[in-house]
Amino acid sequence: MLDKKFLGETHINMILEMTEQEASEHLEKVGKKLRVINRDNRGLMVTMDIDPNRVNVFVKNGKVSHLDTIG
Repeated sequence: MLDKKFLGETHINMILEMTEQEASEHLEKVGKKLRVINRDNRGLMVTMDIDPNRVNVFVKNGKVSHLDTIG
């Protein structure tokens, strides 16, 4: 499912359905970092700092299921 927030950023949308490891490696190639903020429907503790090169995602059953925000 394409996330409209990242329309035009196909390198980010491509990580949907990738494993957490695959997504992290893919984003590193384009200068971004992966941060899991929700795993298997459980919110994780995160810092409130903003990093424009960080992609916040939800992971379900080991795969990226949802793109949340950049930051």
